[in-house]
Amino acid sequence: MTRLRAEPDALPEALATVSRPAGVCVPVHALVASAVLTLAAIFSYASSLDESLTWDEPVQLTAGAAFLETGGDSRLSPEHPPLPRTWAALALRAVPHAPFSPDVAGFASGDADEAARDWLGDRNDGHRVIRAPRAAMIPFHLALAVAVGLAARRLFGPHAGLLALTLTALEPAFLAHGHYVTNDVPATLFTVLSILTFSRWLERPGAARLAAAAAALAAASLSKQSWLLVVPALALMAAVRVFRMRRDGRSLGPALGTASAGLAALLAAAALVVWAAFGFRFTPFRGEPPPSAPSRPDQIRSGLSPVGMDEAWEEVLRDAGGGPERGLVPASLRFARRFRLLPESYLYGFAYARHHAEGRRSYLADRVSQTGFRAYFPAALLLKTPVPTLLLLLGGLALLAFGRVRLSRDPLLATGLVGFAAVYAAVAIAGSLNIGLRHFFPVFPVLLVAASVPAALAESRAGRAIVVTAALWLAAIAASSFPSYLGYFNEIAGGWQNGHRWLVDSNLDWDQDLLRLRDWAGGHPDERLILLRSGKGPLPRGLAARRFPDPSDAPLAAATYVVSASHLVGAIQPLSRAEAWENDGLRRAYRSLWEDWAASGRLRAPASFENLRRARLVCGLRGRRPDDRIGTSLFVFRLSDAEIDELTRPGETFR
Repeated sequence: MTRLRAEPDALPEALATVSRPAGVCVPVHALVASAVLTLAAIFSYASSLDESLTWDEPVQLTAGAAFLETGGDSRLSPEHPPLPRTWAALALRAVPHAPFSPDVAGFASGDADEAARDWLGDRNDGHRVIRAPRAAMIPFHLALAVAVGLAARRLFGPHAGLLALTLTALEPAFLAHGHYVTNDVPATLFTVLSILTFSRWLERPGAARLAAAAAALAAASLSKQSWLLVVPALALMAAVRVFRMRRDGRSLGPALGTASAGLAALLAAAALVVWAAFGFRFTPFRGEPPPSAPSRPDQIRSGLSPVGMDEAWEEVLRDAGGGPERGLVPASLRFARRFRLLPESYLYGFAYARHHAEGRRSYLADRVSQTGFRAYFPAALLLKTPVPTLLLLLGGLALLAFGRVRLSRDPLLATGLVGFAAVYAAVAIAGSLNIGLRHFFPVFPVLLVAASVPAALAESRAGRAIVVTAALWLAAIAASSFPSYLGYFNEIAGGWQNGHRWLVDSNLDWDQDLLRLRDWAGGHPDERLILLRSGKGPLPRGLAARRFPDPSDAPLAAATYVVSASHLVGAIQPLSRAEAWENDGLRRAYRSLWEDWAASGRLRAPASFENLRRARLVCGLRGRRPDDRIGTSLFVFRLSDAEIDELTRPGETFR
């Protein structure tokens, strides 16, 4: 294989062998890219039609509609900036629906879950009207594919750009989350665009390029609070630019001043756009403040909701011991609020998201943790990334490590991408928010650009064969995984059938299969369904299923039990885990309750016993082969009274 170094002069000369005759290569690339993007759009939109409202979508869409229809009131779900969900809510105006209004239940108290159930469950058929907002989200995914392709093209040439675009467009995780009304894909897009546009401005400063970089960073600031992690990468790019100019013998002062002024202009523009998005209003509320501040639904239901924003701020800036939290971030937030540097809803949303991200239960390979796993995101990448992408990534890293391809074409862009990925990955891996690979999406563009490196060797027959084979393999995976992209797992994990043994939450089980359950139930009209689901949004209309578990329910009886993967593995209810029943005290208490229930002729049972019995039933189902699977997340068990009795009978352990 010809040795190739991806340098400014060497690469175009080498690629000339595949781009002749002149004018052929670019049109071919454009045609292939258009075909790939069209295929991705079709896959994503068609799969969205078959999916029910996922966990986050009801609240995101309701909050976006509330923000839009009330003139910027942001009391619902303040932890997320308004751009993606307001964009999605705008799409509703193209379809018949009952518009959001302030009299929606839960709006006055700031209970986003209740508001979503009322607006999307009672006043609208949320599972139908969500289609238009989902269609509006797909362009973010397609634009991300183009942006990643442009980054790879600038670093490694046109063939790498086309390959990176293909990898991004047909990545199952993006095909799944790319149409959901969430902010993960838009935030990733605007992060990449911020780095791309700022690198262009640093190369050749100009008003138009600076405006493009400012727009990208402003959009990132309105998409997700994690946008701040891109600022160190931008500063690093500016420092590298100044250093290179100094090395070339230019004066340090002007170079430093220009780079600093440009970065300051970007941050100022982001702040100005945030103020503009919230109507240049400090308070989160439009009109008179409500009696309670934005808070968690469990606080509202328990009557512990904070009164006023002062109490709300005390809660989100409180340490584990109950006292005021110390440190740079809490001090900065207090300072910013005191001097009204940004709208209060935006600042409070950042503090709220940071505070409530701690202590979330996470699941990895049959283990559950309250503090997360350091191996979570690397493992999720290994298990959910298509094998051809993994092979290309390993090959690309090897080519870079051994100097077969170099990063000398655009060092500023390379610095920004690698610097951002390093910062974001370090923060994500060190954190405890391990509830889905989607929280690692901002690192994906860097990985996919690295996976495109082998295409820089596409002037050889072997290189072309490798790249084409990998691309076709990925396209076959996208086609064969349709329409259940959320539950995709690669061959290393054992495919989607074994995904729940490794990961759940938004990697597999996000309430997306309820429409498929309704269709399944239509073919089994004589079966009484009892549903244990992972989400909390409104059920699809026409789905007749009792909720399980619920203390108000009748005692366990013969029925068809539909259990979501997150519940089946015990990722939500600790008492559904086998290790919980290794506790001698719990087993003795359960046996005593069982004996009292048996002695009463099984006519009376306290709620505590029913709850334990339900948890033990789910724990027992973990070792039972399901009678059916619906989508990738729902397990069907047809149980008789005798089987329920056997699974819930007091015993030793489930090991």
